[in-house]
Amino acid sequence: MKKLSIIFIIIFLFTGCTDYLNIIPLNSKKPNNFYYTEVLLKNLTSKKPEKCTIIETNFHKEKQLDSTNISDITKMLKSLDDTNFINIPKDLPAKPTYKIIFSFHDQKLLINIYNEKYISVYPWDGDYNMDYISVSKIPISLNLYNLGNYIFKH
Repeated sequence: MKKLSIIFIIIFLFTGCTDYLNIIPLNSKKPNNFYYTEVLLKNLTSKKPEKCTIIETNFHKEKQLDSTNISDITKMLKSLDDTNFINIPKDLPAKPTYKIIFSFHDQKLLINIYNEKYISVYPWDGDYNMDYISVSKIPISLNLYNLGNYIFKH
């Protein structure tokens, strides 16, 4: 009787963990260099974020972005191609100048803005390394570093 109880408890415990096991990716290699950027762009084009905040990291100033700013960010993401997605740069600053946080119903995604040359995209709780993006060749009007400067200087 004791053995039957123990077997029942073990079976019960393992069946309770099946949802957790399905969350762990079977392939630990990131599918592509633009994986999280694609997730963010898909979210931005299909629904409005519940909240979108930009943070200036030196003084921890925070401001809400409006729909025009979000539209500009969406345009910038749509302007990227495969050549913009890079491995981690050797000259990447240790700390981003700005962070943009997109809060959707089911997830949060962030953009780190390091300078005029580099940004990164990642989720709040991702399984892979962040997407590193070279933005040095995109139009100045779409550069997110300039957006951050404009928002916090005015």
